[in-house]
Amino acid sequence: MTVRLVIMLEASSVGPGGKMPPSTAGKMPPLRHWRRQCVAASAREQPPFLIAFRRRFQVNGCECVVKVSICFGLAAITLAVFWPVSGNEFIAFDDTDYVTENPVVQAGLTWTGLRWAFGASHASNWHPVTWLSHMADCQLFGLKPGAHHLTSLGFHIAATLLLFLALNQMTRAVWRSALVAALFAWHPLHIESVAWVAERKDVLSAFFFMLTLWAYVRHVTGGEWQVASGHGSVTSGGGEWQVADGASIFLPYSSSPAG
Repeated sequence: MTVRLVIMLEASSVGPGGKMPPSTAGKMPPLRHWRRQCVAASAREQPPFLIAFRRRFQVNGCECVVKVSICFGLAAITLAVFWPVSGNEFIAFDDTDYVTENPVVQAGLTWTGLRWAFGASHASNWHPVTWLSHMADCQLFGLKPGAHHLTSLGFHIAATLLLFLALNQMTRAVWRSALVAALFAWHPLHIESVAWVAERKDVLSAFFFMLTLWAYVRHVTGGEWQVASGHGSVTSGGGEWQVADGASIFLPYSSSPAG
């Protein structure tokens, strides 16, 4: 609408040879005035977050497309590589303690289960976030093993993408960061973590560690949003991320075994 209005003004106010017609000379403000007015009016109609988004990605539009394409490729290939886990069943080694013979976990997300998760050292481990993730799976999917495996795969993919974003933010080396993230995602050592329901603690811990790393890098290098969760408040705007040290340590720790 803004561009069309400017073109119409230019066509109607400029005569042959690029000169102002005598009938309008001295009566109309310069075209640059109209253009500024139209652009200012259009900007006032847009919410602030949309203006910030457009400014950010118009500057680095090409780089943004490359990074989005790499993220999509990493996610798609990782999903294809590990997709066979969706047909796996529960096994009799540790899955019984974590899901199939654990009535508290099978009951889903309840207040009783929440207290139990933070107070119990069942299976010789204290990892409340892991217990809560298993409870959420049972709440949503029941005892369908394929869905439990796909949840672990989802956390693994998310950790891979966060690793790529963090490395790229630190080094500005897009393709080398993509290579490291790909090696992390497709390394054979991660097969057990993704394909074994009882190893949910490993993919969860990796996810929260990568999230903490990415958030810290954003804090150091400057970002679009500011999160002050350390004092119980969350705000948007500003130029950096502030991540609570307690949350940064607690989430990865409470997902991995602590006997």
